Amino acid sequence: MTANPAQLRKALERWRADPVAFAVDIFGYEPWEKQQELLRLAARHRFVSCRSGHKCGKTDAVALLALWFVTCFKDARVVLTAPTGHQVQNVIWKAVRSEEHTSELQSRQYLVCRL
Repeated sequence: MTANPAQLRKALERWRADPVAFAVDIFGYEPWEKQQELLRLAARHRFVSCRSGHKCGKTDAVALLALWFVTCFKDARVVLTAPTGHQVQNVIWKAVRSEEHTSELQSRQYLVCRL
C-alpha cells in the first residue's frame, strides 16, 4: 500500500474498528459470513468462543485476527495456543505466516513462534 501519512492514519483508524476491512484491504481475503461475524465479535469483546465443525475457516480467522491486532495496536502482543505444540507450529503459525506473506506486511519482523 502506497499512501501518504494522512491516508495511512485514516486507514488504520478504520482497520482498528473493523478487522474484516483489514483482511480485505491488506490481504485481499474475503471472509465468509461466519468468519466476518467472528472477526467483528473479537474486535468488540474481550472473550469470544466459537463452536463449529472442521475445515470451516476458524484457523484463517484467528491468523487474520493475530495479524490485525499486532498491526493496528501499538505495542500489541498476541499469544496463540492450541491443544498440542504441533497444532501451534504447523497449523496456527502456518496460517499466520501464509497470510502474512500475501501482504505488504511480510517485511515486518514481529512474528515469533515459541513453545
